[in-house]
Amino acid sequence: MARAKVIAVLLGPEGMGVVGIVDQMVLVVMNLSAFSLPLSALTVLSRSYRAGPAAFEQTYLTFLAVLSALALAGTAGAVALVATRSSLLGQSLFQYQPVLILGLLCVPALAVSTFGASVLAAAQRAQQSAVVAAGSATALFLAAVLGVPAGGIEGLYLISLIVGILVAGAISVHLHRCLRLPLFHGRISVAAELRRHPHLIFYCVSYFLVAFAYPLAWLVARQAVLDQYGEAEAGRLQALIALVVGFGTVLRPINTQLLLPLVSGPGDTGRKFRDTVGAQRRLTVSLTLLAMPLVLFPRPILALLYSKAFTTASPFLHLLVAAEVILILGGTYQVLVLGMHDMRGWALPYFLGYASLGVLAWRLGPRHGIPGIALAAIVSSLVIFGLGLWRLRRYHGFRLPGRLLGLIIVALVAILGGGMACARYDDGSVLALLVKVAALFLFAPALARCLDKQDRAWIYHLLTRSS
Repeated sequence: MARAKVIAVLLGPEGMGVVGIVDQMVLVVMNLSAFSLPLSALTVLSRSYRAGPAAFEQTYLTFLAVLSALALAGTAGAVALVATRSSLLGQSLFQYQPVLILGLLCVPALAVSTFGASVLAAAQRAQQSAVVAAGSATALFLAAVLGVPAGGIEGLYLISLIVGILVAGAISVHLHRCLRLPLFHGRISVAAELRRHPHLIFYCVSYFLVAFAYPLAWLVARQAVLDQYGEAEAGRLQALIALVVGFGTVLRPINTQLLLPLVSGPGDTGRKFRDTVGAQRRLTVSLTLLAMPLVLFPRPILALLYSKAFTTASPFLHLLVAAEVILILGGTYQVLVLGMHDMRGWALPYFLGYASLGVLAWRLGPRHGIPGIALAAIVSSLVIFGLGLWRLRRYHGFRLPGRLLGLIIVALVAILGGGMACARYDDGSVLALLVKVAALFLFAPALARCLDKQDRAWIYHLLTRSS
């Protein structure tokens, strides 16, 4: 979000639109070339970690070798396609050819950094994994601070390339010192790893399809707005997406870095169910409390984070926030599906959800602009949420507690209702501001009552200790 603020102030909505397209292209190429191994490695490494240091080291080295080779080869191929103006790419992308090439050169370093965070999470060092993610984001922010004033968008991606290489090297050294993992080993046996994990190829292919479909769908959404409404409107869409993704990044690691290692190994199914229900209850409350300020005060937040040129998109922020909340809550069920070793049940909801996002965005984006994209995102998240919950109930006997379902409904009604009311009736007056502040202070304690006694005692202890 800080990086987006720098870009918004110095380059305006048009610059944000170009950066959004390039960033999304980089993510597509990273997931395509690296076969999504930086993210799919988390579950496999979590299982190897329980098998002992030797198995964990072997799995780590195998993934690192394959990941490095694929990322370098894929980056070279993508750069060649852009440099030769291949017909496989849309004609509108070629006007950003130099910037695209610089962005694509960042793919190997980005893949290694993401893989490093997964390695730490698999070793049950969630705090260090979060620090790695925060450090990588800070490096991208500093690249914007240094690169945009020096050379505009080209300077941004040139400095990002240099900083990305330094960060990837630092993460590798940290893994070597912290987990005693070698930086390189000449003897790597992919066949031995496949024997230890007989379903590894199917798992990686499934994860690849899902991880590739997500950035591709958002690339289609951005492209639809860019072609029909221009760079400025695409920049406003990028601003909303960046804000919502930043909001989700705060609590999404509860699913991926904390819950997934807990439910991935062998153990009592009932315990996995209880861990999932407890995590989602806390997650629902936390997400709603974080979302309400964004929903109630979209205009000043967009002006603060970006500039006043982006506030025309404020009436649609609550729609994308609701979509992100539903997606994260659906991700909790998807993590449990993975923990039940049901790879098909995990991949299909995500793939269908992201496919619906791409199709609906391509159809609704040119007609309705940002509201059409937001509606497509909500439908996509509901598909993932509903199919994941259905799979757990149909094949694994999971029952969603009625109180938790009611809590989720209340949270979504509050987000959508509050956002619609602000978009329609907020005239910027002092009375409207007081009403929104009062609603926020009344709603937060009522929502906290939905937690159990242990959680409420922890919050009370935290507040009194801070006081």
